[in-house]
Amino acid sequence: MRAIGEIFYLSSLGLPVPGQEIAITLPKRVLTHFISPQAVNNAGQLMNELTRLHQIYQQTDKDSIVLINEIFTSTTFDDALLLTKKMMTWLKQKGSLAFIVSFIDELSSLPGVLSLVSQLKANHERSFKMVERSADGNADAVFLLSQYELTSKQIERRVDNEK
Repeated sequence: MRAIGEIFYLSSLGLPVPGQEIAITLPKRVLTHFISPQAVNNAGQLMNELTRLHQIYQQTDKDSIVLINEIFTSTTFDDALLLTKKMMTWLKQKGSLAFIVSFIDELSSLPGVLSLVSQLKANHERSFKMVERSADGNADAVFLLSQYELTSKQIERRVDNEK
């Protein structure tokens, strides 16, 4: 998500951007929402997120790009799904282009959503490549399992070595 923001920012300055081939529209403004532990005050994380989203809502129009990374993590899954759907509806009504990173797989199949899923290399390392498809519920599970040596092959190898 940060890389996407950097591409818009660098291109707005007329600077080269990373990539083999890229075509983007320069927005009037790039609005972002990233979780920041420093931003949490006595009101709590959810209230801070809602306040920040309201500020984004007030500034957003058809010439805006909105970048949102993992919101509503302090709520239940059902509340996060409901709130994110509402947020996506008002972004669509405003006509802005939005990039949203979420582990809520149900969002990937909503009408008007282009779902991109990150890929892993054969050795389970991140490839930083995205493909268009609906989310499958795996997220980075395979990567994390591999990192902590908990894939079925790694466990089998350890069990065999113990014999």
